[in-house]
Amino acid sequence: MIEDFEVRAEEEPAYRQAKEKANSTAQLLRDVLEQVGIPSSDRDKIHGAVTLSAKSYVTLGTITESSATKIVDMLIRWKLDRQKEQQRRGEPIG
Repeated sequence: MIEDFEVRAEEEPAYRQAKEKANSTAQLLRDVLEQVGIPSSDRDKIHGAVTLSAKSYVTLGTITESSATKIVDMLIRWKLDRQKEQQRRGEPIG
């Protein structure tokens, strides 16, 4: 029964549009994570967490420029905090 609903939902233009926007947004998030220097394994974890918390294409597709900016700010702070911690422990920064 749920499968039937999902098949019909995919036929709806609004669903397809939301899915396309979500895929575009997800790729943008991955690109931003890479640009700010988040290691690949951490990028996968962050991307997975964001995707899982969204729970649907429609929700993921509603990420706005404002919330994307907040995500980028958070990631930059996270990276700087991580670098400080690595320096404190005498580890190479990378």
